[in-house]
Order: sequence, then C-alpha cells, then structure tokens
Amino acid sequence: MVVIRTNTLISTGIVEATKTLSQPRWSYQTLCRPFAPLKGMRASLDSKHPLSNLGTGIRHAIEPVVTRPLKNFLDTLQDICSFIVLLHDCDSGGDFPESDGQVADQRNVIQYRLMSLPTSIELQLAPPVQMYEVLRLATTIFSLLVVFPITPSAAPFGRLGTHLRAEIEKLNIYNQSPEKLHLVTWAAVMGGIAAIGTPDRPWYVSTLESLYSHHQFETWEQAKTLLESFLWLRGTNDVDGISLWEELIQLRSYRSQFEIL
Repeated sequence: MVVIRTNTLISTGIVEATKTLSQPRWSYQTLCRPFAPLKGMRASLDSKHPLSNLGTGIRHAIEPVVTRPLKNFLDTLQDICSFIVLLHDCDSGGDFPESDGQVADQRNVIQYRLMSLPTSIELQLAPPVQMYEVLRLATTIFSLLVVFPITPSAAPFGRLGTHLRAEIEKLNIYNQSPEKLHLVTWAAVMGGIAAIGTPDRPWYVSTLESLYSHHQFETWEQAKTLLESFLWLRGTNDVDGISLWEELIQLRSYRSQFEIL
C-alpha cells in the first residue's frame, strides 16, 4: 500500500472514502505528534467538567468482552474523545494549545482510522459482538457531525441512517443489558439525526419515543445526560437532539389522544 504524506492528498483521499463509505485507498502517516491520550486527559479533568463522563457509556456497554475489532474501535474512540475535549474547552474560552496543522492532522487521523475499520460482514462477526456494527455506524455519523464535517449534500447521512436502522432492527432491543440498551439509545439518536429529511426519520422518532419511555425520561436534560456519557458535543449536537425530542413528544401526545378516543 502506498504511504501518503501530503496533506492535500491525505484530506482528499479521506473525504472520498467518507463519501463512498469505503476504506481509504492509501496508508497514512501522521505529520505531527498526537494529542494527549484520553486516559491521561481524564486524570486532569475535574469531576465537574462537563465532559468528565465522555465515552464511558460505550466502554461500559462493551467491556469486559473486548475482541480485536472492538479494541481497534476503542483506540479510535480514545482519539475522538481527546479531540472533543479540545473543541469544547476552546469553545468555552480556553486556550488553543495545538497548532492549526496539528489539529487538522489529528482530525484526519481520526477519520482515517474510523473509515479503515472493517464492517461486521467483512469480519464475519458472530451475534455476541453484533453491537460492533451499531457502534461503528453511529460513531461515523457523530464524526461527520463534529470531527470531520464535510458538505452536507456530499455527506452520506442518508445511507448511514438506513444502514444503522437495519442493524438496530436485528437486535432484540429490550433483551439487552441496561448498558447496551443505553448504547442503542444513543445510536438511535445518531441515526435519527442522520435521517433528517429521509423516510427513516419517522422510524427513529418512534423508536426513540419507546426507548425514552422505557428509560422514564421526562425532560430533554435527562436524555442529554445519557447521551453525554457516549459521544456528544453540546454546541453542535444539542439543536438536533432537541429537534428529535420535540418530534417524539408530539408523537407521544398524538398517541395519547388516539388512546383516549
């Protein structure tokens, strides 16, 4: 495999792989030193930091059984969480400790590693690790929203929403552990955001209405507390999350009126 070091070619190749939902054609070597790993950053995060629980929901859902594919995913998750903390702190008025080149390079690294993850079909995964594909697709959606945004018209949100719906439908949702059910809830929110303006959107709204009722969420803030233990950036994701919440509240109200009749 050819190793590419030129930033322009790297970015172009990763964007093309993202648009087509395929693995990058070229190998990648980072041009800058990586960010501090999540483990080290978490030690410096105060428990009152808004992102102190970032990523913990995913780890609780898949550990202690971590296969090689999930290990590769967790390595990528670590980089994503580090990047989100940096974005949040800078947006909150903190210093931007990294050079523009390093930030761009790290963004490319994350998306390259994410798009390089094989699908569950390619891995021929058995049912015990079927959450892998749900995780991979939902995290790809999140990355397109926060880490590696590209032109909305070019981003494959519709296809990602359809693929993720198919994976969730394979699950016996309410026969999962609480931790895995939380993961499915977060993934369904990611899918619902990706499915804006598509025929899959109503399915996600209906599914989330059922899941939120199961969790006994009565307010958006209760739902957001769960989402923030997975992957979530308030400044970017809150608007879409609230929109989904409002739609499912309308659906719940409609169903209640229908039951009365």
